[in-house]
Amino acid sequence: EQYQKLADELAQVHTDSNQILSETMANYESVLAQNSQEISSLSHQLEELEKERRRCEEESEAFHKDYSQRLQEKDRELADERAQVKSLAGDMAVQAQKVNEL
Repeated sequence: EQYQKLADELAQVHTDSNQILSETMANYESVLAQNSQEISSLSHQLEELEKERRRCEEESEAFHKDYSQRLQEKDRELADERAQVKSLAGDMAVQAQKVNEL
């Protein structure tokens, strides 16, 4: 009878451990599935952020290229205006010399 009682307790412990193992595995699989979904979502978000970063980078490069071209154009315009001013100053100096000669 004592052996039967021990055998019954052992059977109950075995049943309880199997139940705990089953619950643990179910929880593990649930957490694993949830983590997998979160990883997939984060991966998608990362791809979207990368697209946005590239778009911003391209816009920035385009802006800087346009800005640089505008600055070069303004530099050429200013150089032309300086040349015109020097030419006018030279003409005025020649005219002033002629006036002085008169």
